[in-house]
Amino acid sequence: MNISTILEKRASFNSLVIDSGFYRDIQEYIKTIEPPQNSQNLVLLKEIVDKVLKRLEEYERTDLPEDLKFLLTDEKNDPFTNLENIKVLQELVTNPTIDTQEFHKQLKEILNKITKQIEKNQSALDSIYKVLQPYYERQKQVDLAEGKAVLSLIFKDLITISSLKKFEESLHDWNHALYLYHQLVSAESPEDIKLVNVQNDSIDVLININFDIAISITDLIKYGLLTFTGYLTYKKTIKPIVETYFGDEELIKGEKEREKRLLNNIGEAIKRKLREQHDLATKKYPKINKDSTDMKIREVMEVITQHIIKGNDVKLLTGVTENVELQKLKQETEKASLQVRNDLKLLDEPDRKLLLEHYTEKEKGKEKEKGKKESD
Repeated sequence: MNISTILEKRASFNSLVIDSGFYRDIQEYIKTIEPPQNSQNLVLLKEIVDKVLKRLEEYERTDLPEDLKFLLTDEKNDPFTNLENIKVLQELVTNPTIDTQEFHKQLKEILNKITKQIEKNQSALDSIYKVLQPYYERQKQVDLAEGKAVLSLIFKDLITISSLKKFEESLHDWNHALYLYHQLVSAESPEDIKLVNVQNDSIDVLININFDIAISITDLIKYGLLTFTGYLTYKKTIKPIVETYFGDEELIKGEKEREKRLLNNIGEAIKRKLREQHDLATKKYPKINKDSTDMKIREVMEVITQHIIKGNDVKLLTGVTENVELQKLKQETEKASLQVRNDLKLLDEPDRKLLLEHYTEKEKGKEKEKGKKESD
């Protein structure tokens, strides 16, 4: 785990738990249920349980629980996201025999417990920050002085991270795609990808590249994620609707066509955005290489699209806190990535297979070509 990533996880905790108002809300709930008239209001007490439970369940669908498990090395410092808190609240709100007084007592206990856990979690993360921040600042100053930024490619799909061959192929594809992307939007040549470290559940690859390039490619990836979200949202909502067609072939055929267009649009939208970026760059940098533009756009699109649809992640790690617009871009990209990864979990196996097959023809073609050369 590199310093930038660790500090990123600490910043994510602050954003999700403190800046979002969740910690403040817990404290307010404790004050709210204190007066006698409220402590006997079962409807109010249940509403508070529902609100806290909803937020904890939302956190469970993020990277926060795993991040806290990794960062909180003290066994006595239990992450507030632990499943025990969710279990206690679920049992409390579904218990039909508990009286109001006992309900109030248990709710107050769990709210106080969560408050103390958050405070203890934050204190530990702040201690880590104080130790690592000086090193991070020095490196960031060097990066910014040199016009560099750090882009993190995070591989999470099991096929890639469990096979050295597949991972090597993915790195090769990204190395080539970044080279082509530089040609599309810049007159400079990129540095090679640098592998920093391997984690248990993912492979985190850090790339030190031109700052403007890092911003542009992050914007491109955000655009692809938002388009992919459109497809996944359609898949979540269409099944119950199709059931109401009761076998009407024309309606079902129309939905299949719509799904196909949405599936194609993921890659096509990324190509449109790439073309837009390239056209803007050629006006700004007349010396940009304009040879084989369509081929370059297609190959960059294929690498980025495959990375996205497999549930992988991309994060801009440095140089964003000083600029409001860049901070906004970073947050929007992370939010879109999280939404995609959560929605992907809801896809059934046939739909996931269709999605992967649709956007992995390039890999099959490369394997066939390689096999042909070896046989020759």
